[in-house]
Amino acid sequence: MGNDRELLTLLQISDLHFGDKLGGHGVDQLSAGLPWLISRFSHFDGLLGHHYKALSALHDFYKRLWGRHPTCPVIVTGDITANGAATQFDLAHLYLGDQTSEPNFGLGLGLPQWSNNSISGNHDQWPGSNLIFGRPTAGLKKYFNQPFPIVAPPLEIKKGLNLRFLFIDTDAEVSPFGANRFLARGDFVSQLVALRDQISLGTPGEIRVLVMHHSLMPPPPQSPPTAATQQHKTALPAPMEITSGTRKVLDHFLVDYGIKIIMCGHLHVPRLTKYDASNGTERTTVLEARCGTTTQRDEYPYEIVRLISAGRRLPPNTLILHRVIQRNRSLLWRSEIFWRSRSGRFVGSSEYDSPSLPSQLMAEIELLQN
Repeated sequence: MGNDRELLTLLQISDLHFGDKLGGHGVDQLSAGLPWLISRFSHFDGLLGHHYKALSALHDFYKRLWGRHPTCPVIVTGDITANGAATQFDLAHLYLGDQTSEPNFGLGLGLPQWSNNSISGNHDQWPGSNLIFGRPTAGLKKYFNQPFPIVAPPLEIKKGLNLRFLFIDTDAEVSPFGANRFLARGDFVSQLVALRDQISLGTPGEIRVLVMHHSLMPPPPQSPPTAATQQHKTALPAPMEITSGTRKVLDHFLVDYGIKIIMCGHLHVPRLTKYDASNGTERTTVLEARCGTTTQRDEYPYEIVRLISAGRRLPPNTLILHRVIQRNRSLLWRSEIFWRSRSGRFVGSSEYDSPSLPSQLMAEIELLQN
């Protein structure tokens, strides 16, 4: 809009799912290998590995963005790897941070300290194999050597106004051998308790962003639930969801500690949702920005297409661009979903439309008024 003044730009990517076997089909020689069994069944979608076309598109998008915003932070909301193997973490680092070692992709983001603005996801907790159960490999500790939660240093937006990222591990209480690991549920009350002891109830001039892997929202578009309606849900949480006890605590935390934005991933389907949280006496509205999978394979090579059902689809690669905007006397947060079109580029809703994406590709929430 005419009176908008952009104060800060942020890039969110998620669910990169780097594999460790290069050598795909034909033009996919730098993609993760695609085993026949994994490609046939949707249950294994999280194991498909990285896709070179998406890596190239992300490189080009970030290069253009960096040209306009050279200090733009990049936030990674989990699932760096396909199954937590140390080699997969190292391959991810070659793309995200270090383009000098061999072998490499010949492109990347060039962010040596990328893990400082990142969280791990449930796949990163796996034991380095597709068996799911087991303790994390040394790769997790190598790149995430500081225990979560992490309260990041304040990022100045303008004089007297800071942005504060709160990074948490949504698998903190998930047993490596239990049902929640198998069903990919999030359980992390201990993370919120630890944050409670590290931050104050409210700090003037501070905007707080909670960065986590699991999403509050279900995959398909539907009316956003409120904290009140969530409390009446009696069924056990479905696969991929957050456990009911953790959700209750999280609702209180969002209100008590003034969280305005949630950045997350996990479900591979992007979505922007305004969520009403309550601690029982007060309410707040939070914008959840859920990124889809940015670099995991989102299309099958023709050799595989002929073997699967006609209705089999993978969600398109996506990323989210966030902007903090001054509009007259109001400060706004604007989030926009970009998706990788068949042109090979990440594009916004103004350039292309896709029936496989949610209708709302942009959302705004007011942070404060002067």
